[in-house]
Amino acid sequence: MAALDYAWGMQSGSVNDPPLAELLGSLIAQGASGRLDVIQDKRKRAFWFEGGQLSYSKSNLRSETVERIAERMPGLDADKLGHAQLVLRIGNAMALKDGSWTFTPNMVPPKRAPQALLPILARMVMEKLPENTISQRLAGLGGRFPRRSMDSSDPMVLGLDAMANELLLSMDGARPLEDVLEFSPLEIAAANRVVYLGLITGIVEFGEDEATMARIKTTIDHDSLSTQVHREASVPSSPSSLADLFDAPIQTSPAGKAALGGPSQPSRAPEPEPLPEVSTQPASPKEDPELMNLRAELQRVELAENHFEILEVHWDVGEPALRKAYFALAQRLHPDRWTGSAPQVSELAADIFAKVNEAWEDLGDDEKRKVYTDRVIHGIKSEDELAMEKVRAILAAEDEFKAGQMMFRRGNLVKAHELFLAAHLAVPEEAEFQAYYGYTLFKLNYGKDSDQAQLGVDLIKKAIDNHVKLDGGWVLMGLVYRSAGNHKRSIGSFRKALEMNASNVDAERELRRSMQEMQRDKAKAAKAEEKKAGFFGRFFKK
Repeated sequence: MAALDYAWGMQSGSVNDPPLAELLGSLIAQGASGRLDVIQDKRKRAFWFEGGQLSYSKSNLRSETVERIAERMPGLDADKLGHAQLVLRIGNAMALKDGSWTFTPNMVPPKRAPQALLPILARMVMEKLPENTISQRLAGLGGRFPRRSMDSSDPMVLGLDAMANELLLSMDGARPLEDVLEFSPLEIAAANRVVYLGLITGIVEFGEDEATMARIKTTIDHDSLSTQVHREASVPSSPSSLADLFDAPIQTSPAGKAALGGPSQPSRAPEPEPLPEVSTQPASPKEDPELMNLRAELQRVELAENHFEILEVHWDVGEPALRKAYFALAQRLHPDRWTGSAPQVSELAADIFAKVNEAWEDLGDDEKRKVYTDRVIHGIKSEDELAMEKVRAILAAEDEFKAGQMMFRRGNLVKAHELFLAAHLAVPEEAEFQAYYGYTLFKLNYGKDSDQAQLGVDLIKKAIDNHVKLDGGWVLMGLVYRSAGNHKRSIGSFRKALEMNASNVDAERELRRSMQEMQRDKAKAAKAEEKKAGFFGRFFKK
């Protein structure tokens, strides 16, 4: 049973109601075919689906082009660059606080560059989606009975770790969700994410109680599928998919699933419909070819990456070519040409003409065109843009660093190292980011790769030298000395940290530990010396 059910035809909604993750999961689970447009102001992203698989994606954001990604992540081959681009686009789309989406079935992609979307969606849900969003969407389901959907994908396709897969596989409909979560090996927040991910991808569905589960099982074993669908529908208090659990804005129909490219559902006897009113209007003719052409033109304009693409010219053409291209479009799209047409046609032409006019306003003037070309084509940012970009980078790096500290305290050094590295690369001048990255680099390579371990130590020392009061850096330096067995210097480092910040609990705790270890080492050395001297040595010494 699909995660969400969408009616056939063009549909649209807000990116937050429901969350975009649920829409993506539904399109995959239903085997949808068509184009999903995600729009926020002038930022546009388009994703083409074929049979639930992502065939192609495009956006008008320069930061999401392969060229920009290659600049930030040098050394990646074409396949990895394509994957990184899709991760960036999906992540940015899911992070939108406002905006809208539109799904148009049966839209063929302009070209094909297929990517596996499920693992990316799983990663975004597990790492990026706010916890309060997930908890709100799961609210009230504690007494429901989760189970694996019979026609769902194998959970392994999500690319989750072993404990998450174990949680999904353990859902057999015999226990309520609150018991499943209580006995899960995962922390409650992580377990909630796994359950939510299973719901939105159609891997998990819900029943109400054991009696309902038994009745459904009997129905599946002995009755036809259409009877099973009818009986499930007769128990309104027993939701079995995300569309039933949450207030999805779009209703389902068997014809809709067929139009989306997904499996059709068994039909039921239709509800009686009122007699239609007698109309004197003729039957609707087929869609106007001119209207279809205008829609295609609007799609081209909306997906254009810059004003030059809107006018269909190269960015370095001269002013005469620009003027010629603009007037050719203006002559065809100007509102005066469509005064006698149907309102739908004239309004569509007016929308396209407004976008063409907007492009000409920036490109028709030499000075404005230079500013636009420098900013959009060459990527030269203004001082304000650079300042805002720096602020955003710092805020994002701080989030990565805080997440790294959480992993560090849990003992997950590998994940902490990845997060500290990301924070350090984003803001290399931040001494604290550098110090923690240096320590995990040292710790992961100590006793294995002496050069890398020493590089980590050098990074900590450099961070301490470049920051007047980096008490956390001195704590890390003390941990390095203790790993090397130098208790005297480790104690000195922890005391230095406490001189800078008397309330540093890490420094206080590690100082006590180092002093205890030094005392134990001294006692062991004295005992070994005494044993080495023998009986007469101990007697005369006494």
